[in-house]
Amino acid sequence: MIRDVNIVKIARFVDLGRHLFLKKYCVKSSNGWMVAQREDGYCHFAKDKHCSIHPVKPRICRAWPFLESVLADFSNWGAMASVCPGINKKADPRKVRAAVKAQIAAEEKPEK
Repeated sequence: MIRDVNIVKIARFVDLGRHLFLKKYCVKSSNGWMVAQREDGYCHFAKDKHCSIHPVKPRICRAWPFLESVLADFSNWGAMASVCPGINKKADPRKVRAAVKAQIAAEEKPEK
């Protein structure tokens, strides 16, 4: 999900108003807004294997692949590894879970 503050930041970054940004690049889910995928399955903002909105990318993208879903089901790590060559498919599950927990804890700390 993309938090409203991120929607505003990304919309400004791509020089669009909030409404047009949501219409052009997002889909509504039961939990809120998500960046839609292109027909090829990649994020709209993936350009030449790089994030074109890197300075303002949302938390879920900054945390990738250390996502909460890995804690719920470790097979999610393998699913992500199947589409991302930078993910170690043979990583020790205990180390990955520890890294995910550390990432989540770091994200939850208030900014100074």
